[in-house]
Amino acid sequence: MDWALSGGSRSGEGGTGGGGVPFTAGTLVFKANPGMTVNAVLNFTWMDTNQITITNIRFNGAAADWVALADTLPKTVIKGVGVTEGYGEVEIHVLVSSDAQSGEYTVPTQIDVDAVGSHMTTSRWIIIAVTKSTSFNNMVPDLITFILTVLFLALVIYAYLKK
Repeated sequence: MDWALSGGSRSGEGGTGGGGVPFTAGTLVFKANPGMTVNAVLNFTWMDTNQITITNIRFNGAAADWVALADTLPKTVIKGVGVTEGYGEVEIHVLVSSDAQSGEYTVPTQIDVDAVGSHMTTSRWIIIAVTKSTSFNNMVPDLITFILTVLFLALVIYAYLKK
């Protein structure tokens, strides 16, 4: 998604502010299981100015309490000399609730940016697809516990009968 932030909100894209700095932030989508912690990165690019400062990021919606910043804000990002497009990242931690139901959870996210003396706000989304895994790998610890319990009981019974 491309938010060119220049003096007002472009329809459906959620960018506001002044200064004319093209700022691009895409939607972050990933899968997770209930109770799982995921470390993720919010990527963004910008043009026209040598540096921008991410001043605040707000997470909204029903699953907003699952998401936390790993980076400290404000965070200033500088692009190299002669580079047309700057690239930056903000790290986040997502801890999916252990009682989360399977489904898709959308976390609307607002990013506040300062660049060239202007303050801008843009919106983006974090989409978390929660799935309950029933793969064989998740069953192995339970299966091993069961087998060891049966073996232990068999040894106890054998030792008792051997007397």
